[in-house]
Amino acid sequence: VDGVRIDHTGWFCDEYGDGGKIRGIVVALPHGRFLAGWSMGEGMSSTVDASPIFSSAIDAAHAADSMAERAAEDEREYQAQQAEELEA
Repeated sequence: VDGVRIDHTGWFCDEYGDGGKIRGIVVALPHGRFLAGWSMGEGMSSTVDASPIFSSAIDAAHAADSMAERAAEDEREYQAQQAEELEA
């Protein structure tokens, strides 16, 4: 959304900070409404929640950042679990 930034560059997908980032995304709807979601980048996994619908782009951006943080935490846990299974 033009002009709306929360000055955050995303959340790391691994504990070392070199496995990519998950960033919050905001989708603009008609009539000044917005949806929040997250993305791992072009060609990678992304999601947008259809609810709630926000009337403020900055509120949607904050929600998107929180969603991205949770998704990155989940990805780090998944990577750690996979590493443990490979070691076993």
